[in-house]
Amino acid sequence: MRKLIYLVALAATGTLAWHYPFLFELPLIVAIGGAWWAFFAPNGAQEK
Repeated sequence: MRKLIYLVALAATGTLAWHYPFLFELPLIVAIGGAWWAFFAPNGAQEK
């Protein structure tokens, strides 16, 4: 489920950056933070 949320968030921010190019850093931030959350965070981290 985390991987799906990660991909949806990445697609949403990518689309936003496509329409507003000055937000080009937003998908990069989401990609880095989301990858940590989706793949490396402990399972209990989402409940806290």
